[in-house]
Amino acid sequence: MKYLQIIILSGIILAGCTKDNSLSPGNINLSGNWKWIESSGGIDGRIDNPTTSGDSIVLQFSNDSVVKYVNDSLYFSMTYFIEIDESIYGGEKNIIVYENGFSQSIELDNKQLILSDECIDCFINKYIKE
Repeated sequence: MKYLQIIILSGIILAGCTKDNSLSPGNINLSGNWKWIESSGGIDGRIDNPTTSGDSIVLQFSNDSVVKYVNDSLYFSMTYFIEIDESIYGGEKNIIVYENGFSQSIELDNKQLILSDECIDCFINKYIKE
């Protein structure tokens, strides 16, 4: 009887354990245009937005590349991939890694995209889907 209780209890515990599928790179779809709304951080802790900076920034993502426009002018175009890795912000996160080696953790909530630079004293950048 004692072994049966242990087996049942183990089954209940294991049934309650599920993998967090939100941390699957395949679940992240960045495709489309994303309009910049705010950046915060840096060594001085500043907050910038289109009003304070005078800049309009749009990220245009496809399946494996991103194009950045600043004030309607091409700023850069490069490829990227998404992986799950340890973040400097703690824990495992979806990380976008650009062809130049720069990386950002990804938070995607409905129509808001937050890209947090994976470096000390860097920026957290917020965008909305156009």
